[in-house]
Amino acid sequence: MPLHLRSRRLLAVCLLTLAASVMSCVEGPFAHVNPNDLEFTGTMTLVSTRDTVSPANPTVVFKVVTDPVVNGWEPIWLITDGGGLLHRGQGVFELSGVPPAPVEVRVTAMFQERAVSRTIVRAPSP
Repeated sequence: MPLHLRSRRLLAVCLLTLAASVMSCVEGPFAHVNPNDLEFTGTMTLVSTRDTVSPANPTVVFKVVTDPVVNGWEPIWLITDGGGLLHRGQGVFELSGVPPAPVEVRVTAMFQERAVSRTIVRAPSP
């Protein structure tokens, strides 16, 4: 291969390498759609199949809805303000024991530093 063709190829490879190196350092106005990114700007909403659990309807299912859609992660679930629900996994909660009177229970889904909550009622009867 003639020397001038080798030089051109070497120059082209060097220029492409330099361009790739420079572009990898660019901090552009990119969307932060990865929920692991601390600058994630999406919204999280907690939805449930019902707002009251009782012996007649002892199970409630919660789901975190994100915008933009984020798949493949499971939040940490917390129950506060009255308890009485057992977490069965993947946002499914079941009534544990019958309260003597209606009790509000707060269910929270946490992911890293973000949290979203919803209050439901544990009722003694339907």
